[in-house]
Amino acid sequence: MERMVEESAVMPAIKYFGAATVLSYEDDEKTAVIELKTETGKFNTLGKLAIPNLASLKTGDFVLAAGNDINSLYIIGLISHSGPDDTIEKVIVKDKPIQLINKKGELIFEYDPKTNGSRVNIQHGGLDFITHNGNINFISKRGKIKMNSVELDITNKHTSIKSEHLNYIGDKVSATMKRSRIIAGRLEYIANDIICKTKNLYNSVDELAQLKAGRIRTLIKSTLHIKAKNSYLISEEDFKINGDKIHLG
Repeated sequence: MERMVEESAVMPAIKYFGAATVLSYEDDEKTAVIELKTETGKFNTLGKLAIPNLASLKTGDFVLAAGNDINSLYIIGLISHSGPDDTIEKVIVKDKPIQLINKKGELIFEYDPKTNGSRVNIQHGGLDFITHNGNINFISKRGKIKMNSVELDITNKHTSIKSEHLNYIGDKVSATMKRSRIIAGRLEYIANDIICKTKNLYNSVDELAQLKAGRIRTLIKSTLHIKAKNSYLISEEDFKINGDKIHLG
């Protein structure tokens, strides 16, 4: 059991020598807030890292602390990277928000128990979600997921989008693909101008194909071939045919 010890002939200047749990660690200052367990209960104090080659400490690490001032001890050893089970306590949020603020005074994270809302706020730097052997899921069962940025860059191997209603509003769409397939019950285009450039165009209509236009102009470099079982050409006014040779029959 860790306890306060009296001065002895072996270590006359040491008033505390025992285990402690790291509550928080400041890597730049090499200092940590540690929790001691004494005979009178738990006690929090500061600990200065006294081992140069020791890696950065983390919350929950079990360390060995010693010193002659209980308010300023030295961390002289690492017992384990995970403290015992009784060092992990629940954080109960009641009325006041929980905030995480960096050295510059900028808000990093906030949870408001009154609204049950959480907010991550990054003023400078980036925010990365990385998984090497797993999935990243953003799930909102009864709400919305909104994305607002100057630029959106998505690179992946397979993309699947399932939506009952999809609405896109934008100024320009550019797509480059080797193959595209659209299956729709009804497909409707509304545009001022449609320009289509292709090497070959094949349209197959089982029933009716109808074109309604103010004017139609068709320019063909080589041959126009029209084949039908029955053909009807009706003109309310003039009907002109102009060619070097016209064959009928």
